[in-house]
Amino acid sequence: MQTLTAREFQKNFGAITDQVLSGELFTVTKYGRPAYFVIPNNSDSEEAIRRIAGRRLVNNLKNSKATDAAKALTFEDITKLINEA
Repeated sequence: MQTLTAREFQKNFGAITDQVLSGELFTVTKYGRPAYFVIPNNSDSEEAIRRIAGRRLVNNLKNSKATDAAKALTFEDITKLINEA
């Protein structure tokens, strides 16, 4: 995975897009800190995004004023609910 600044990303958008489409992954930094990833849109990336969203949802439920039943949900429970929807 390559790292570049937001300015480099903006300046070289076309070339970077071509690299992403050929499978290259990028981390884009803003003010020296990782800000976002640029990844190709394929089945592997879609699964990764679903997993990240599931983990984020689990963490949000555990850190919120949710009911005890909601806090007790596991990552697998959330994944099952997402897949059923």
